[in-house]
Amino acid sequence: MRQFFHEHFLGILLSLTFCAIAFQSLGNHALLNWDEGIYAQVAKESLHSPFDFHYFGEPWHEKPPLFIWFTQAGLLLFGVSEFSLRFWVPLFAAGTMFTTYLITKKLFSREQAAVLTAAAFFICEQFILNSFFLDIDIQLTFFITLAIYFAIKATEHPIYWKWFWVVLALAVLTKNVVGLLPLVYATILLITHKQCKSIKTKPFWNGLRIFTLLILPWHIWQTYLYGTAFWKNYLFYHVFERAITGIENNGAPFWFYLDIFLQNNLLLLLTTVSFIYFGIKIFRSRTHRFVLLCTIFTFF
Repeated sequence: MRQFFHEHFLGILLSLTFCAIAFQSLGNHALLNWDEGIYAQVAKESLHSPFDFHYFGEPWHEKPPLFIWFTQAGLLLFGVSEFSLRFWVPLFAAGTMFTTYLITKKLFSREQAAVLTAAAFFICEQFILNSFFLDIDIQLTFFITLAIYFAIKATEHPIYWKWFWVVLALAVLTKNVVGLLPLVYATILLITHKQCKSIKTKPFWNGLRIFTLLILPWHIWQTYLYGTAFWKNYLFYHVFERAITGIENNGAPFWFYLDIFLQNNLLLLLTTVSFIYFGIKIFRSRTHRFVLLCTIFTFF
């Protein structure tokens, strides 16, 4: 542990600094948006029925359970307050920063690159704002980046495939099929690094079994309680319909995320320079090719 702390001191320091800033005013403002109110009500109302969520007396099947369970843990630790509801969010934000640091350091073997990558979070307004609120995407992003890190480690030591699948299960239990995104990133990694034979190893398939055992029980229990009504709401409405229609205020234009970059001149400049640099390197470096392809996939 001491060696790990020494090797990654700057990454840990940056993450703790970000976490400390977020915690300073975590409970100073009321619930600010629709999602915060919903998640808070579901967590509070279902505190004594953590396997059967309700929202004002009605069954609630919008999201998997893990985010609500963490929120409920905050309520049990600190009582009912804005601070307790949001308690875990800055921790997951700091964790995302640190896992990004680890990914960069592992890929490029350069401390400076890892530190600069982690520090970039301090100029990402969307990330900063969501780190102060009861936001499910921060927790999801942490699990996604951690899964990517374990996939990278698994190309050298296949035993890490078990941890990849465990974290992937946690991502799925946080936000449904969106949690499966690391599978795409892992596939790009295996192809660009010519490590496809890695999936034939025993840890890979043992990890897949663990993944199945982790995600099935809650879904089976919900099916037992509510049958097809659960799946119609949980999967078909809140995943498929929301993905292809404008319901639930999902009618933003295709270039929505590009507009976010255009609002931050410094972030836009750094991203543009990075794209140019990685585009030059793409034919000579499998690592740069992996990162660029993942970035392009994520945007689209």
